[in-house]
Amino acid sequence: MASNPLAIHVAPDSNPENIRTLVRWYVRNANREFINNKQLKQAIESDGFASNDFVLKTAGEMGLTVKSGSNVKFSDRTLQLSQIREEAFNDLLHYVLYTGWSKEQPRHFLQSWADRQC
Repeated sequence: MASNPLAIHVAPDSNPENIRTLVRWYVRNANREFINNKQLKQAIESDGFASNDFVLKTAGEMGLTVKSGSNVKFSDRTLQLSQIREEAFNDLLHYVLYTGWSKEQPRHFLQSWADRQC
């Protein structure tokens, strides 16, 4: 039995459609930086898109958002995803999710680990 049990929660809101919405929003806001995820979430919602902390956390774990100094911005990976054909988007998104977990950081991105196990 593990001395520190892992709490693995696959956020239902972190589905391909919500991540796709975030990528679409990025296309119009590519060069913006935000103080934190809360400010990013407010900017997304002010443009009429729904978002929540789970989606932004998953986006960060997938490498779609990154820290830039003390700010948050979209990564080059988001730019690359924004250029993918619609019919290939979900497959590529699943690949990014599946490959996100690593043995070197076993407690990071547990959603990815859970996806691999399934």
